Amino acid sequence: MSNAQQRLLDELPALIWRSTADGECDYVNQAWVSFTGRPLQAHLGVGWVDGVHPADREQCLQSFQAAAKNNLDLEIEFRLRRSDGEYRWMNGFGSPFRDLSQNLTGYIILCHDLTEQKIASENLRLLTKRLITMQESERLKISHELHDEIGQALTGLMINLVMLRSDLGAENSISKQRLESAIELVQETIDAIRNLAGDLRPPALDTLGLNLALAGLCQEAAKRYQLSIQYSGTETPTLSNDICITLYRFLQEGLSHAFHHADASQIEVQLEQDKRTVQLKIADNGKGTDYSADILHGSAFAQGKAESHLGLLGMKERFELLGGRLEVRSQLGKGTVLIGELPISTGRAKY
Repeated sequence: MSNAQQRLLDELPALIWRSTADGECDYVNQAWVSFTGRPLQAHLGVGWVDGVHPADREQCLQSFQAAAKNNLDLEIEFRLRRSDGEYRWMNGFGSPFRDLSQNLTGYIILCHDLTEQKIASENLRLLTKRLITMQESERLKISHELHDEIGQALTGLMINLVMLRSDLGAENSISKQRLESAIELVQETIDAIRNLAGDLRPPALDTLGLNLALAGLCQEAAKRYQLSIQYSGTETPTLSNDICITLYRFLQEGLSHAFHHADASQIEVQLEQDKRTVQLKIADNGKGTDYSADILHGSAFAQGKAESHLGLLGMKERFELLGGRLEVRSQLGKGTVLIGELPISTGRAKY
């Protein structure tokens, strides 16, 4: 590097360092020196690693070695110790430089501080978790009120109507017909409230477990939507309540999506668990899409394509809160597959 080039880099506010192809530092600019409070000589060779958070050092070295081995651009995220001792999150972008024979001779890496962005993202995550917690709590409360108060009141009304019907003589045929209609209407209302309470907080999750609760949901949806739904699952006794309710909500959303937006007639649902993860797969034979890769990102919404997939975007956030992932695979005319996967042991969120 010429003196002129070094002077130019020293004047830039961004943190910049240069390495050899082996990952040894041979230059950091003045902004880097000022940020870390360490002299230039302390960074040279492998000295730059001393300023990186101990938990991030191995990942940094592995990322650098992989990029150098494949002669690729470098992108790393790590924590760097500031002069006051605080570790700050950095995002580094490295461009390779080569000799006249195009052999890799090193990288020049520009870093920017993304700590505030990380804090904002974590605050948003915590807010999302709190909103979901409140939502599930309210659902549980309303479900109990529907079942215990309104449901019981309607059941009492039904009993009285049936008793009244038995008291009417044969000469009251018109009154009996009207009474039969009233009894029918009350029974339909009881069934509707039972379904609504179950959607808000499925009692089967607490009494039967996830596997049977999902199987029951598939049976109810098959009747409600007039679809062919095949379910296969396994018992999952070790799963937390957070995971169970998330997978249940995911199946609710997936079945609704297949019926209302995919125009599907057949759906296959599969629940699997291994030692580390639990996975729920929902596959339909609907119309599919040609932009499945964009459904869970902002690009499809920006193009006005994905208004019907907002529910899936919400489910993606719920899965990520628990350290999991949501995947959409779809082809135009060939249906859609939704895959939700969660780690069995997670403490990232509690609803």
